[in-house]
Amino acid sequence: MRREISATSETMRSTLKGLGIIQSACEAACSSWLTVSPQPVMTARGMKRSRRRIERAINTGAFALAFANDEATPGCLGVMLSLCDSQISYGRRYLQGAALDPVRDMVLLDPYNPRSIAFQAEAITRHLADLPALAADGIPEPQCRLATRILAELRSGEAADFDAVRLTALATDLERLADGIAARYFPTGSNALRPEKLTGLA
Repeated sequence: MRREISATSETMRSTLKGLGIIQSACEAACSSWLTVSPQPVMTARGMKRSRRRIERAINTGAFALAFANDEATPGCLGVMLSLCDSQISYGRRYLQGAALDPVRDMVLLDPYNPRSIAFQAEAITRHLADLPALAADGIPEPQCRLATRILAELRSGEAADFDAVRLTALATDLERLADGIAARYFPTGSNALRPEKLTGLA
């Protein structure tokens, strides 16, 4: 038991250290956006909300890998619910104690749980769809396609399917989404993506 607690604590320290780096990078990106956005107040607020949602989704995915994997004990699942602030919601929905599939469903797939990855993915996808596109060809940009794919996977998935392999793939996709959003909306350098100029308009 003592060994399990020690391993859990070490996992927490490592995970939180990585999340701190991500948060710092996101904060720096959002600060720079304030100086380049044509609609600074409205857009910056929306991007800050999306930043928090991406952070929460990445955090939850990392916690699920550590505390809601196939070998998770009831104690680990309880930690998972605590980290996602979902203990009360879980207790109201399920009469049983912490069990793997119900916990995964609550923190990963539940579209009505404001702490779940699915809830964050839906809000992020909706926000990206409202932002201006680089080109006027009507083709969704890469970050929008990736967000839509992540959301579709969560909507159609079953809790039992999210083993370590699939959780790792989900975490990778969320990190790719964060990188894609940063590259698209916080451009730097001479090769930064810029909106195309529309011609032929009166």
